[in-house]
Amino acid sequence: MSDLNASQQRYVMAVFAEVSKHLDSIAALVEGKPVAQRGYPGDLSSEQRRELRTLLGAMRRELTHIIEQLDLALPETGISAQWKAHTHLQFADVEFLELTAAKLRGYGPLDEAAYTRLQQSVSVLRARLRVMMQAI
Repeated sequence: MSDLNASQQRYVMAVFAEVSKHLDSIAALVEGKPVAQRGYPGDLSSEQRRELRTLLGAMRRELTHIIEQLDLALPETGISAQWKAHTHLQFADVEFLELTAAKLRGYGPLDEAAYTRLQQSVSVLRARLRVMMQAI
């Protein structure tokens, strides 16, 4: 039994989850994954990559050790994986809806032909989201 109350445990686990996301991003950079590299030069040397892999592993093991040592429990969400996936797909759809001409004009003059092509592409992506929603 942890010496932290349930609310404190949830908070610590939420912080650890966010740290884990940052570690995932660093790991993607270290591994040279294209999405992680987008916009960033591949300037990590092989020695830096090797050292970061070792340190990332040590950091994850330490996080796991602390969770076990403090007897922290993963929070029970009561939400199924299907519902969580469906919710993420809905949020992704809302994000696409934010790509309006008015919003883009807020960043400067908008080429209407480019906006039309963007909207056509977004329509295809939104259709794929709907197919994904039906799959779960």
